Amino acid sequence: MAMNVITRNTGSDYNDRPVTIEVTGLCSQNISKTSNYKVTVPYAELSATMQAISRMGGKIHKVSLNNPPSASETEQTAE
Repeated sequence: MAMNVITRNTGSDYNDRPVTIEVTGLCSQNISKTSNYKVTVPYAELSATMQAISRMGGKIHKVSLNNPPSASETEQTAE
């Protein structure tokens, strides 16, 4: 399940770091109340995304900061 998130270009690598939010118990039109899923957003959008999940009745189980791939890893996967 993917969540649509509007992002802003902040021009900062710090704010662009990917963060994964593990969500449980979200009750929405297309999602079962028992579903568990992960949402990955830029750090700059973490607060807004957590508030949106809360408004939809979801429970945040875990938040983890992901390490973005290094430039060499990105080049290797593009080949």
